Parts: sequence; structure tokens; C-alpha cells
Amino acid sequence: MEASRVAYAEDLALADRQAKELFASGHRGKAYPWLQESLSYRVRTLGPEHRDTIENRNLLGRACRAAGRHQEAMQLYKQNLEILLRTLGQDDADTLWGQSRLANCYYAAGRFQDALKLFQKTFEARKRTLDADHPDTLRSRSSLANCCLWDRLKAPCDSTGPYWPTGSGCWGLYTLEPTPAETGWRRR
Repeated sequence: MEASRVAYAEDLALADRQAKELFASGHRGKAYPWLQESLSYRVRTLGPEHRDTIENRNLLGRACRAAGRHQEAMQLYKQNLEILLRTLGQDDADTLWGQSRLANCYYAAGRFQDALKLFQKTFEARKRTLDADHPDTLRSRSSLANCCLWDRLKAPCDSTGPYWPTGSGCWGLYTLEPTPAETGWRRR
């Protein structure tokens, strides 16, 4: 290997360490340029579908989300999800994590209907392939319920107070009913 490639590889390793340290310490915006350089190098050397490239793209997506760059994060997550669907299939655990990342990005950007669709799809797939009590399935159910809640809370309430009938787009996960004393959650 020629000297310039070795030097660049060492610089890339340094950039990776720097980005991961910044990211882990909560300075995700500062990690962004390091992650961008690292992703660019990985795409050129390993290809866009290599596992390391996909993981780097996820990390860059997280940095974008943390910096409020939701559109850019969505593009990165969509690209990963397309690759994972094509190469691993729709029920693979990595594909479902990719789907969940994109759904969370939609949720963070306030695109609740898009998030709901993906959270529902992920929840159903995990329930089918894992188990209803598996931690990933429970996490998916929780994400779906939270998204339903925020989608409903942005809707205007009527004179009787907030009301969320079972099956109104929330698939019966929770029922929110007005009570005389206060409005409270009732778990199904």
C-alpha cells in the first residue's frame, strides 16, 4: 500500500475516533463534519451497501437529527432502509431497526402520519417475528402509542374534553376517556 493511502487510512481512523468521541459526549453537531468525511470515504472504498458504510450513515443521521437537520437525516435513513430491504428483506432485525430509525425521524420532524405508518409496520413485523413480550416489540408498541398520542394532542378537543376512541388510528393501544374529576389514561 502506498504511503498516501496509509496516511489517509490513519487520518480516517482518527476522524472516526474523533467523531465517535464527540458524538458520545453529546456534541453531535460537532461530530457532523467528521462523520461526513468518514461516510464519503467508506462509500468510495467499501461501497454504499457495506455494513460499515450503513452504520456510518446511521451515525451521521443521528447527528443530523440532533442538530435539527431532519430532512437530511430522513434522506440518510431512507437510503439505508432501501438497502436493508433489498439485501436483507422486510422482516430482518436490522431492517426493522432501520425502519424504526426513519419512523423516529418522521416523529421528531412532526410528520406523525408518516411515523404512524412505519411504527405500525415495525410493530406488526416484530410481533410476528419475535414475540409480543420481546423488548424490541414492546419498544415498538411504546413508540407507536407515543406517536398516536402526539398526533391526537395536536387535534382540537371538543367541549367534553380530549377523547380518543379505541381504533381511531391508534389501533386500540390506549383509550383516553374524559372523567368527571380529570382526564386520565386507561391501559387496555
